[in-house]
Amino acid sequence: MELHPIWKDYVVSLGSSDETSFSIFVNGIDTAIYHGVAHKRPGAEENTIRINDICADYLAHALPNIASQGASRNIIAPTFRVTMANPEAGESDIVVDEVRFTNDWSYEFDHDPSVASAPIDGIIDPRQPLIYSTYNDVSVDAMLTFDDGTTMRLPIALGSGADFNGDFNNDFAISVNGSASGSVIIAPSAWEGLESVAIGDVVYKVQDTCARYALYYTNAYGGWDSFAIQSIAKQKDTLTKHTNTKRYDNTHSSNRGKDNYLNEVVPSWELNTHYLTDEQSLRMHHLLGSTCVYLYDMERDEMWPVTITDKSVSYLTAKNNGRQFPSYTINVELARTRIRR
Repeated sequence: MELHPIWKDYVVSLGSSDETSFSIFVNGIDTAIYHGVAHKRPGAEENTIRINDICADYLAHALPNIASQGASRNIIAPTFRVTMANPEAGESDIVVDEVRFTNDWSYEFDHDPSVASAPIDGIIDPRQPLIYSTYNDVSVDAMLTFDDGTTMRLPIALGSGADFNGDFNNDFAISVNGSASGSVIIAPSAWEGLESVAIGDVVYKVQDTCARYALYYTNAYGGWDSFAIQSIAKQKDTLTKHTNTKRYDNTHSSNRGKDNYLNEVVPSWELNTHYLTDEQSLRMHHLLGSTCVYLYDMERDEMWPVTITDKSVSYLTAKNNGRQFPSYTINVELARTRIRR
């Protein structure tokens, strides 16, 4: 079945009746996710509905377990079925349309909707698990190239399974006989002398970056990518202090008149990229505009949810950047609550 990006309007015709009840189902589940009544617009010949907003909440993009090499069904492109009431009493509802939506918010008319990965520079640190997402493959073939010139084919089946987060259950699993979607995770550290990994049209180069941090994020296509921070990274804590005043005896120098009873702590990081080519720079919007970002500390092997606090995305090239290679400063803050008492 053809894939359709969720950003692009998908309109379903319910015939010519002035008023029609309809239902929407997902992935063959018998319980409808939506029931509604459609009214034909004045002057229109057909009664139509736009279903994008209803279906968008059922498109998962959970962070996979990057510590586990193999396949993860962390993204899905489920099939939505639209039915309308049968005018014949006692007869089953009529299926009027089916569509597979991808969690694609790129607004790119020429994008292949089956492609879900768009790495910025394709550089992977040996400590940085590689992640590649796809919407329409039962299996993924990775071609590993080593520094001695040898190669090895590594097939990874996406098949059936449902190891995304707990918000979704096995009802979303797709048979290995049908089109699957998900991500593959490959740990470069598991392969001695690994030089590069090629998956489809994407080539990942494995190199020691000396970086401490990498960002994992959902791109505009709804898939997962990562980006190593190869330049300077600075961490700081922003403190919001809560105090109250009280009576005190000032005859003793140690007595306190203001009590700092609680501090709210917001850790944040200023992350600077290395110099990028124009092509790489023009893919930075996938990261800077992401709504789901994690900071991976490669030294401590810790993954932290963060929010990018920058309010704009610049599309830099050498030409519009003063004849200098583009680079970016990315500001993120921890997406968790911390306090000190």
